Amino acid sequence: MSGYRVTYQGDEFEANNRIYTIQFEKLDTSGRVLKTFQLRPTALYDNEMQKVAAYNPSTRHYLHEDIFTHIASIPVVEADVMEARKEEESLKYRMLAVSLAEPRTYYDTIPVRDTSLVREFEVRIEDLLFEPSHPSYVAEEGDLSVGARISVKDLKRDTTYFAEPMLLVRGAMLYSFPVHVQPIALKLRLKEDLVSLVFPLEEELAYEELTFRTGDRLPWNNYEILFKGFNKSPESPDFKPEKDDVAVSAMLEVTGNGLDSAMAAEPIFLIRGNQPFNFKDEIRSEGLHFRFTSIDPVTESVVIGVAGKNFKDAPLPVEIAYAPRTDFIVLEAIIFPGINLFWFGSILLLGGMLLSMWNRLQQRPVKTT
Repeated sequence: MSGYRVTYQGDEFEANNRIYTIQFEKLDTSGRVLKTFQLRPTALYDNEMQKVAAYNPSTRHYLHEDIFTHIASIPVVEADVMEARKEEESLKYRMLAVSLAEPRTYYDTIPVRDTSLVREFEVRIEDLLFEPSHPSYVAEEGDLSVGARISVKDLKRDTTYFAEPMLLVRGAMLYSFPVHVQPIALKLRLKEDLVSLVFPLEEELAYEELTFRTGDRLPWNNYEILFKGFNKSPESPDFKPEKDDVAVSAMLEVTGNGLDSAMAAEPIFLIRGNQPFNFKDEIRSEGLHFRFTSIDPVTESVVIGVAGKNFKDAPLPVEIAYAPRTDFIVLEAIIFPGINLFWFGSILLLGGMLLSMWNRLQQRPVKTT
């Protein structure tokens, strides 16, 4: 549009509507901004959210003109879920093992006309996320999820971008939620092996038993574990209390090994029908597992099983693929000068017709009997 600077600022979903925010800046001949406004055309998806069914315009009204906008098209992978799946399956992911301690260099070669362009990035895992979020993820009870905050530095441009892909275990299914870093046309996802690394099976854990009395603080693998006492009303997602249960949890406080603050765990010891049971607790960010295995009333002591899975120093599997940018739209914008004169003339014409009809009806002779 001549005389305007138009910026696609982003989009968001409201039910089936994908609302695009477009900023318009009217410029003078020197490029100075005279006024700014936003228009919000939409793409309407079908009820199954599988495909775009229609596009709805947005208009800015002025006394002397209207500015009409309409989305002509969006990338096919954004408009059709099946096409997005095909695109995902066609991507050529390469695995890069990245530890929390050290960054790795990633080289990406892309074809450019008759030659190739080699891009160089520095990839680092900043942190593991045990309560991750993703635009496509809606949490449900019983979910087991892990994500990673990954920084990708474009060494040529000296610019760093961040992505937070995640993995989800729901029931017997494993789901991957990749992240498309649009400015550098890279897609990142976590390899499924990360789940077994961060959430080991019980048979893979080697528990070491520690005996505590209330107030005892014992060292374990560079940590210090404090037994603060008992909680006689324990709560846990795995523990469903029943009548006549006798249940207590051991209140543990873990410090040391570089922790900024103390972390808590409460494994549960349960007697149900004269049979002992225990429910473990974890400090997932540290890979620590605790089981409350027994109580000795005579010595007033408890036995806590402690196991650890050190994944902080292990290389974590990240997969990276070149993926063309999809953060664009094709927008039609039309200025209708003097459109209000047209509407005023139409209303005036209609008013004149109605007035003449009224006048004609008033002039009809009245029949008398």
